[in-house]
Amino acid sequence: MLKDPLQSIGMALSQACFVVVLVALSCKFRHFIHGGRIDAALLFICNRLTSTSESSFETWLTEHGRYIMWWHAPIIFGMLTYGGMLTAPSPSFYLVGTICLFPLYDCASTYGDLKFSILLFFHHVGAFVAYLHQPGEQPLQASRNTQFFAWAWAIHSLPFIQDKLLPIVGLPKVSGKKYLCMDVVRHLYGAVTVYCYYLYVNGEGQPGLGCNYQSGAATSLLFGRYLCNSNWKMIDWARRVEVPGVLLVTVAHAAGNDFRFAAAVLVSAAICILSTKVAYFMPVPEQYALTPEIEAFIKSAYGQKPEVEPKYPFPIEMIKAWWSGDASWSAKWQLHEAVILNDVDTVKRHLQKGVAADLAMKDWYDTTPAGFAAFLGHLDILIVLLLKGVDPYTAGSNESSTTVMQSLSTHAHAKLFADKLHELAMKASPPAGDGSILYRVVTVLKQF
Repeated sequence: MLKDPLQSIGMALSQACFVVVLVALSCKFRHFIHGGRIDAALLFICNRLTSTSESSFETWLTEHGRYIMWWHAPIIFGMLTYGGMLTAPSPSFYLVGTICLFPLYDCASTYGDLKFSILLFFHHVGAFVAYLHQPGEQPLQASRNTQFFAWAWAIHSLPFIQDKLLPIVGLPKVSGKKYLCMDVVRHLYGAVTVYCYYLYVNGEGQPGLGCNYQSGAATSLLFGRYLCNSNWKMIDWARRVEVPGVLLVTVAHAAGNDFRFAAAVLVSAAICILSTKVAYFMPVPEQYALTPEIEAFIKSAYGQKPEVEPKYPFPIEMIKAWWSGDASWSAKWQLHEAVILNDVDTVKRHLQKGVAADLAMKDWYDTTPAGFAAFLGHLDILIVLLLKGVDPYTAGSNESSTTVMQSLSTHAHAKLFADKLHELAMKASPPAGDGSILYRVVTVLKQF
């Protein structure tokens, strides 16, 4: 007589726990309740689980956050595999989901950018939509859920491949050179993602795109994945392989798996995009120089409060965690560290000591201080570097052809400055190209 009531109570409590934790993490509760007993409790748990002794939860996130992300794909795989083994939800099912929420939501990291947080929510919640439908699902469909979402989340394991696996097989990164092996891995990862998506929408037993939970889960994940930080255009392998491939599969599926029609649609769209880019092509100066007029403008912009609030492209904890992943960087690349931490005074001090303003970070794709400053939107620091003669029309690293000027222009608070600087630079040194259609087309294609 007591079994059913107890089971009902256990089910209700486990469901409530799952929902409360999901809502709290999605709303970034630590952004509103920062420090205090909650952080102390999280620090205690995390220190015990990782056998560490960090002094604060923020420090723990900075030191260990990147390693947690390496485990995202295995956690998703295990979680969905377990769910697919059940015939119906149980208290343990919701308990497992509740436990997995914490690491998959980056251990309750806080993000100041509302837009980023919303997009990240869509990226995260897709896997949990699939998880909630795993119990009782047909085995083949359950396996498709596991395959697609585990592989999609494996994107967070790419740094593990770069830092651990490739060096083991004799393919380490060579300082000062483009890491071609890792570029191949990234592009192959994007191609396999397209194949997994194809199986997810077209595989045997799959309902396909439509009014079903699988469509909602996949759409949610891909929507957040591509729009976060404009990944669809800012990440080379995603722009070249994964996004076009996903679009091809989606359009073909909508047209009854007519891939010829889908290819024609995408080629037409590519021609339209190319034509638009050629029409609005922005030439660059033949040779950038710090003229008196440019110098006066740059100096006048220093310290000015922007009309738009600056925003980090990534959560600050994530940036710090990435930087602290290699303990030697703080000693070897002190100027770059000061740029990343937005420490203007320390940047000035290093430059006064004679550190080159365009010093290439050999341990990370030859990224320059200006490359980091432009990417992160640290305008005052970039101004300091520009006054030291840094050329904003050079690439910020050898990983991408994106120039410092292009990267800076993506930040709303810095766009007016970038546009004015470009205007003055063009006035001082008109472009060398003839401005013909062929010249524009070739230049645009090189940027792809």
